[in-house]
Amino acid sequence: MLNKDRVKLWRETNKEASKAWRRDWLSKNKERVRKTQAEYRTSHKTELSIKGKPYRQSRLTEIHSCQKRHSRYVKSAALYFSWVKRHNYPALFRILCWNCNFKTANIPGNSDAAKRRLRRKMDVMAHYSHGTSFCAKCGEKDIHVLSIDHINGCGCQHRAVLNLKGGDQFYRWLQNAGYPSGYRVLCLNCNCPKFELDRKSPRPACTDDRR
Repeated sequence: MLNKDRVKLWRETNKEASKAWRRDWLSKNKERVRKTQAEYRTSHKTELSIKGKPYRQSRLTEIHSCQKRHSRYVKSAALYFSWVKRHNYPALFRILCWNCNFKTANIPGNSDAAKRRLRRKMDVMAHYSHGTSFCAKCGEKDIHVLSIDHINGCGCQHRAVLNLKGGDQFYRWLQNAGYPSGYRVLCLNCNCPKFELDRKSPRPACTDDRR
C-alpha cells in the first residue's frame, strides 16, 4: 500500500483525530497558509477580477453543482486554494463575484414559507433603503443578493448574543425591535469584503447592547 493510500485510510477510520490534527496544523501554520493565499491571489489577480471588480469581490466556485459535497472534504478557503494549486488548477472551477455565486447556488423556493421569508426580507430592505430596495454603495437592486450590514461592525457578535441563526431570524428581530438605527442595505459584493477585512483587523470586544 502506498503512503498516500495509508494516509487516506487513516483519515477515513480516524475522522475526529484527523479533524483535530488539521485544526492543530492550521493554528501552527497560519503564516504559511496566508502566504499561499497571497501567492495565489497575486499570480491570478487578472482572473480574480470580474468586470472591473477587485478580486476581494470574487470567489472560486465550481461550475457543476457538486461544490457542497466537495467542500465537505476541503473545509476552509485556505485549504481550498491549496487543493486547487496542488491539482494543477483543474478545469471544473470558475471565478464568480459574490452576487453571481449566491444566485447560482441558491435557487429561490416556491413554497408558502419561502414566499413569507421573501416578503419579510423585502419589507426590511425597503425600510433601510428608504422605500426602494438597493445597495447603499453600488446601487444593486436584486433583492436576492441584498443583505443588512451593521454600519459599525460587530454583526457576528451581535447575532450570537441574540442567538439568531440565518438571515430570516435577523430580519424578524429587526421588525419586532421596531427597525432600530445603525443598519444599512448592502449587496453581497459590498458586504462580504467588508466582513472579511473587519474579521482580520484587530477590533475591541463588541459592546452592542441592542436586544
